[in-house]
Amino acid sequence: MSSKPFHIQPVDASALGRVVTVGLESPTNPLTTNADLPPEALRELVALVGEAKRKIYDAHDSESDLGCSPEDATAALLQSWLAENAAERARVEGLGGEIPLDGRDLRWGLSLLSWLRGLKKHELLRPTKGPEQLPERARIALLGDWGSGRYSAPRIGQTVASGAYDVAIHLGDVYYAGTECEVRDNFLRYWPVRDGMLSRALNSNHEMYSGGYGYFNLTLPRFGQEGSYFALRNDHFLLIGLDTAYEDHDVDPEQLGWLKATIAAAGPRKVVLLSHHQLYKPGESPAKSLASKVSPLLDAGKVFAWYWGHEHVAAIFEYDPTFRVYGRCIGHGGFPYFRYSGDAPKSEGPLKSQWRLISGKNKTPNAVQLDDPNPDVVPAGDPEKYGAQGFASLELDGPTLVERVHRPDGSVIYEKQFA
Repeated sequence: MSSKPFHIQPVDASALGRVVTVGLESPTNPLTTNADLPPEALRELVALVGEAKRKIYDAHDSESDLGCSPEDATAALLQSWLAENAAERARVEGLGGEIPLDGRDLRWGLSLLSWLRGLKKHELLRPTKGPEQLPERARIALLGDWGSGRYSAPRIGQTVASGAYDVAIHLGDVYYAGTECEVRDNFLRYWPVRDGMLSRALNSNHEMYSGGYGYFNLTLPRFGQEGSYFALRNDHFLLIGLDTAYEDHDVDPEQLGWLKATIAAAGPRKVVLLSHHQLYKPGESPAKSLASKVSPLLDAGKVFAWYWGHEHVAAIFEYDPTFRVYGRCIGHGGFPYFRYSGDAPKSEGPLKSQWRLISGKNKTPNAVQLDDPNPDVVPAGDPEKYGAQGFASLELDGPTLVERVHRPDGSVIYEKQFA
């Protein structure tokens, strides 16, 4: 898929046709296809598509051609199909790019309905080995919500590939629904590759919208990654990547047991958590399920810092005296997002970059949120309307950790050292 933004065309049931996506053709993706759609199923399908259409349009900015992706599985799957099959639909004779939901195309309707009714998730792959070794001096790039293949994402990939990073970690989200086609075209195609650099990826809700097949079948084998959660360590730090998507915004009992055991074996090392889903959003309460599972470790001071994505912003939280952790959101890697427009004053941050103060409440600490414009949305959108994209890095040097937030070209707009 090209780097041109996907323009949301008017969508209703009449726009649906046959599906030829790789995700649906996968022999491991259980679907039934060769049957006519009975009237009650047709009504259900039309209702589902109508609701998905509404959610797409609610999220879409009508003043630009920028892509959007609402947090909804049905809408994401519909968007994936539309994006992947636009050329195929345009070739259908006499339909002008629109395929009516008529008798010729009911088999695709049944396929979509079967998918939405009972999509089976890919088997969860778990690690069987202990933590992988990091050098004592290590540079780690963190890319969050980066898998769009558009806007700043390709440039970020080139910057990381040309840098002296030992590890590159994706915090999750390949758009729209993480199908195998999208993983290939929007993620792996632009992922930074450099000799000697280790790549790791976290699972996310968008990957799981299509059952996780693209993530488990393509991303993990390409990265040589055994499971959807992992650990990396040296003598001073332990980095743990969690799978908070297979169980949405949660971790299952087996992973939780692994997490506790891995931290228990960490000794005096500082523990850094990485996840797709957030512990909290700026100004909002902590995520109940995830926080409740991990809070005993946080309360005991076992975790030093936590980096996550999911929210399409860069936010730096003050030290949290309740959870005893430094929280960071690094979700601004590849998806366009509207700049925050609340009443809180702006603060001018490092290197003349603008950060907006967001007061803490509901047990969430104060935060500053990146509020620079985004020049990479031109010509599809107004750069002043959309927030800047970028990535973060961690530099480990013995007992010292330096965290940085970078623009797509690698320039540093935030830096903090922990000794």
